[in-house]
Amino acid sequence: MYRQIIFRGKSVKTGEWVCGDLQHNEIRDTWISKLHTFASESVFENVQLKTVGQYTGLNDKNGKDRFEGNIEKSGMTGAEYEIYWNDKYSGWYKKCLNADKKDIPIWQDDSSTTTIGNIHDN
Repeated sequence: MYRQIIFRGKSVKTGEWVCGDLQHNEIRDTWISKLHTFASESVFENVQLKTVGQYTGLNDKNGKDRFEGNIEKSGMTGAEYEIYWNDKYSGWYKKCLNADKKDIPIWQDDSSTTTIGNIHDN
């Protein structure tokens, strides 16, 4: 079984989001090697550590990649959730932001979930 392990982060230089392989160097800079068709074309982009999030391996109802730190809205309940990694249960979970609801595993979504932003831009 193949699973993509992708990270995203905001560029220090441009403030734009970049996706790819996460890298660190000895002076604690954080870099993302941008995804390209050929490995020889990889471009390293210095990113803001606090904005780095991992791809969950899942997509929302519109086919948009779901990353750690995304804010999503349930089409059924209107509740808004933040995606995070739950160390205790070793899995992706969603924390409700606008109602008093229990955190739920990301795989217990309803099929109408859409990404509406992220914790860094909203």
